Amino acid sequence: MHTTKVTKVGNSSAVIIPKEIMDKLNLRQGDQLYLDTDKQTIKVSACDPNFIADMELAEEIIHQDREVLNKLAQ
Repeated sequence: MHTTKVTKVGNSSAVIIPKEIMDKLNLRQGDQLYLDTDKQTIKVSACDPNFIADMELAEEIIHQDREVLNKLAQ
């Protein structure tokens, strides 16, 4: 586990992400991150949770309707 501090940047606040984590998640400066909160927890994700849910639904539909999709592809 890594620790970091909230720092002041102009009129905003920022959290410094250690280089090791940036490299592990293949992040670069300027990349968009997604934040969510749950009680006393801040969740930071490099992937859009809505996109992930949409892709899981698409995979389920593809699996269920494989025969129909194969016929449409012909």
